[in-house]
Amino acid sequence: MVSCLKTVLSCVILLFSTFIQSQNLTRYFNLMEEGELSEVRSDINLLLEQFPNHSGVMFLAAQSQERAEDAVMAYKKLIQNHPNSKYADDAMIKVGEYLYARGLYTQASAQLAKIPKAYPKSDHVQRAIDLQINRSEERRVGKECRSRW
Repeated sequence: MVSCLKTVLSCVILLFSTFIQSQNLTRYFNLMEEGELSEVRSDINLLLEQFPNHSGVMFLAAQSQERAEDAVMAYKKLIQNHPNSKYADDAMIKVGEYLYARGLYTQASAQLAKIPKAYPKSDHVQRAIDLQINRSEERRVGKECRSRW
């Protein structure tokens, strides 16, 4: 009886903490959308201490980075540690977009090609394909221009 009660209590605590975490994360994601990065940045270390392996906290931490390189490293860590989380495809497109923006097209293409394969139902599939097509089109036009000169 005592063992059963402990199990039930543990489940209740787990469910309550999960609910609290999701409520807090929603608040922080809303703050990010509103451009209130300072509040998110001031709390992110505490969140990481409390929930170091929570994929939502890891994604929030990546989004709140000041340097793009740091954000990319955080996104890659999330993808590696939580490939099945609801944030993994978001992190993957962020890495691909970063590489594309930096002109690292081969690396960007390799990253973006993973999205339709790993996350075929993701909202980012079309964006990943579009970026790959855009780059292919740019290369084709560039070759045509060079051949005319």
